[in-house]
Amino acid sequence: MLVDYIWYFFIYAVLGWCTEVIFAAVNTGKFVNRGFLNGPLCPMYGVGVAVIVFCLSPLEDNVWLTFLAAVVLTSGLEWITGFVLEKLFHQRWWDYSGLPFNIGGYICLKFSLAWGLACLLILKVIHPGIAALVHHIPFMLSCILLPIFGALLICDLVFTVISVRSLNVHLEQLSKVTSMIRAASDDIGGKMSEQTIKLMHRQSELMEHLRGGEKRLMAAFPQMQSTRYADLMEKLREKHFHLSEKKQQSKESHS
Repeated sequence: MLVDYIWYFFIYAVLGWCTEVIFAAVNTGKFVNRGFLNGPLCPMYGVGVAVIVFCLSPLEDNVWLTFLAAVVLTSGLEWITGFVLEKLFHQRWWDYSGLPFNIGGYICLKFSLAWGLACLLILKVIHPGIAALVHHIPFMLSCILLPIFGALLICDLVFTVISVRSLNVHLEQLSKVTSMIRAASDDIGGKMSEQTIKLMHRQSELMEHLRGGEKRLMAAFPQMQSTRYADLMEKLREKHFHLSEKKQQSKESHS
């Protein structure tokens, strides 16, 4: 049974990633890797569906009870995930504060009800086929593939954490340089000095240059907010997307 649930985790993590990518493509008209990780996995979907299948399968004959339990379980998982990620990385990956009946911006009634309906669809329509597929995977093949998938997942997670911390360091450096520019300008009565010019040049560099992992995270989560440097995060996002649009326009004009 443990092997089955590990397969469920990976399968639904991939399906969840596909869902997020399709949703983003419909809304933006372009491919965006909407996952927290670099690879085609959304772990929250994998964990969420595995928990739902384990906890609610005995209740699936009672549709209303299954729906209500799914709303509670998925809302709890989303709230815990959002809260933990914010406390660990000082970033808010999604924010429902603008929607009615939200709790701390982590969850809201609209999406909680949507998750409940999605869980009914999974339990009644999708999971029986997935379970049959997993049941036919030879145990020895599982023993070979699952450790490989697990190792790749850990590597991806480590790289993503490094990228998130790099983005936080980037924002911290930008904040320090901005503060130094203000202090230097105040000291010289608003006149430019060589030191001020160097600081402004450094500020411009920090605004324009992001590492690959940092760019991907900002593109994947366009509403991501920094709990420490909210204003700078917004300016960095605007600058990043402005540069991306200019590059895209330049490519189109040369093609």
